[in-house]
Amino acid sequence: MKKNRIIALVLVLAMVPATGIYAAVDTMPSVSEEMLDSGYWTKNNSKADEVLADADMIRRLNASYLADPDCKMNDLANEKETFDGKTANLARWKSAMSELSGFLDGKHYDKEENVLSGKLVLGILGNLDDPNAAKEQELRYGICVHRTNVRAYPTEHIIADDPGDNDFDNVQISGLRVGEPVTIYAESEDGKYYYCHTTCVSGWVLSEDIAECKDKEEWLKAWDFDDEEVMVVTSSKMFLEESNTSPELSGLMLTMGTVLQKVKSYEYGKMIVNRSTYYNHAVWIPTRNEEGMYERKRALISAHHDISDGYRQLTQANIVSQAYEMLGDAYGWGSMLSSVDCSAYVRDVYKCFGLELPRNTTWQSAMPVLKYDISIADDEAKKELFDELPPGAIMFFKGHEMLYLGHVNDKYYVISSTSSMMYPGSKDKARIRGVVINTLDEKRANGNTWIGDLYEVAVPYVENEENVKTPIFGKEEDPGTGRDPAEVTEEDPEYEEIVFDDSWEYAENSKIKYGVARLYHSKAEEPKNITVCINAGHGTMNGTDFKTLCHPDGSPKIITGSTAEGETEATAISDGTIMADGVPEAKATLKAATVIKEQLLKDGYDVLMIRETDNVQLDNIARTLIADNHADVHISLHYDSTAKDKGVFYCSVPADDTYREMEPVRSHWQQHEKLGKSLIYGLGKAGLPIWNDGTLEMDLTQTSYSTIPSVDLELGDTISDYSYATLVKVAQGISEGLDYMYN
Repeated sequence: MKKNRIIALVLVLAMVPATGIYAAVDTMPSVSEEMLDSGYWTKNNSKADEVLADADMIRRLNASYLADPDCKMNDLANEKETFDGKTANLARWKSAMSELSGFLDGKHYDKEENVLSGKLVLGILGNLDDPNAAKEQELRYGICVHRTNVRAYPTEHIIADDPGDNDFDNVQISGLRVGEPVTIYAESEDGKYYYCHTTCVSGWVLSEDIAECKDKEEWLKAWDFDDEEVMVVTSSKMFLEESNTSPELSGLMLTMGTVLQKVKSYEYGKMIVNRSTYYNHAVWIPTRNEEGMYERKRALISAHHDISDGYRQLTQANIVSQAYEMLGDAYGWGSMLSSVDCSAYVRDVYKCFGLELPRNTTWQSAMPVLKYDISIADDEAKKELFDELPPGAIMFFKGHEMLYLGHVNDKYYVISSTSSMMYPGSKDKARIRGVVINTLDEKRANGNTWIGDLYEVAVPYVENEENVKTPIFGKEEDPGTGRDPAEVTEEDPEYEEIVFDDSWEYAENSKIKYGVARLYHSKAEEPKNITVCINAGHGTMNGTDFKTLCHPDGSPKIITGSTAEGETEATAISDGTIMADGVPEAKATLKAATVIKEQLLKDGYDVLMIRETDNVQLDNIARTLIADNHADVHISLHYDSTAKDKGVFYCSVPADDTYREMEPVRSHWQQHEKLGKSLIYGLGKAGLPIWNDGTLEMDLTQTSYSTIPSVDLELGDTISDYSYATLVKVAQGISEGLDYMYN
């Protein structure tokens, strides 16, 4: 098998002597020609060919992904064999109605570059109705027979972000390889689509690409093979030879990670697909007959194609060589264009070794494997970790993931399927849309470096049954535990997971409410039995895509802030400002929250942490209601958008009779003020600069919904110091202020 080949991407324009050197290709800065050989990264690695996980370990890992609810995998073989089709049909329609209405904002387009219309959306909604839905419906089973797409809705229509950019479709969810199993729950009104569960997502698939099995037994035999029976496609793409005698097999595309069953040698006939089997691999291919039912047929794959007899051995060298198979291939959002996005790329690479990873970045980052939390680590601390990382480790920042390759001369290299970044050395956004190698000092489209925005690293083949992330801190950022940061793992306080409850008062006003908060209990000798909610402001992916009521009663805002006076709806949760050093406010507040948590736990307070990662799916209302129902006080952390080094202040309740008469403000505003003044007292005593009198009147969603003492605490502004030393003072001041309030 050719595992280290380089595909020339440009034509040689002049005659060159046959020296064995590949034609030159465009590369990212600091990527040398020799780095285009996958073997470069493991040539001096004595452990490059050691097996990292055997078949039994891989089976255990797959089972752990499947069992973890945060990985969002579908256990197809154990799904209930009957279900309520009518209720499911209605639920899908309601969900689609809510989602599609969000695209009618004048900022989304159809494939003809027209602003998305209500007429088109109504047509999509109409096709969701399953004419055969029944109260008691039997589950059906199918096998994918062509590489195909999984769609959010049963339509070929495109919903684009940019007019004319039809290569980025919001309807697209994922792809399906030939031979993958599905369970079938519904048909579209026009009969052209099935609503299916796959191993990693649920969505609509063209019915012509699915062959239905007569029963579950036949279905299991069609894909659940023993390891010794399988052949695995390891090239990016390959095509069966064309044939007029077997049109269902002619030119069939097989993509990386496709798993096929071998034809046993004694089953070989004189011919397969009208020719001899010499210099070919014989495999079974699933096909769909005229009745739409499953049949399998023998086919040949030429010897020159990259296909593995059994799953590849999981070694560092093999992981890198497998990743290089797609180098230069097009990026495909949601696996459209018969290609891959960042998470599908990682998923396909590891599938060649038998690992069945979850589908997207959020779900993969939840895998119960060896993980490092680097969300508050500085760049130097991250590099120290990366120096010890094996090639093939998965790195995550908000909305993207990549595979680690290694480091050379203080440059750290990754490979990924990426959509965009800054042009090197420029402030202009580049549409990359391909599988590329680059260094972590390149800048994202948001202006931040890749290394700066990384928040987690995972090694997907090392078990971690308790699913605990090892935190990595900066050199001076041991968060007040008195222990070496490397030891801050098992001895940390246990926590309870807190989720949103739709029965809470005002719950219906929240739009983003699926994240999980964590409640930590103090192990101090004299616990105070008081729970403090620490809410690191911002940090919700796609939070600006939704609007929520500013006030519970629907009345308009009375003071302009991030939302204008007179508006009745506000952004569900904003992205926040950018600090002077280029760090997003959300990262600065998270750093502060982590230090404050440790101080409060040490001082005897229980702590409810709204978020401990770069992304928690909780809007401002959801965060407030979680605090209302699980804490005694609520402190949200922010930095003001000005650049004056303002000092600390809190957002006080507006002195407006109408506002103060609105519930729950009427019953609680005096408690909010008491908390705010107490915190300013404590922060001043700790030596923090206070802005003016420490208050600024502001009409906030948080205090409009709060039923416990609650404040927005501004720790300064974009040029304020948020070093570890300063944050220790902040933490001590907050603890002092709480003591003052309660004593």
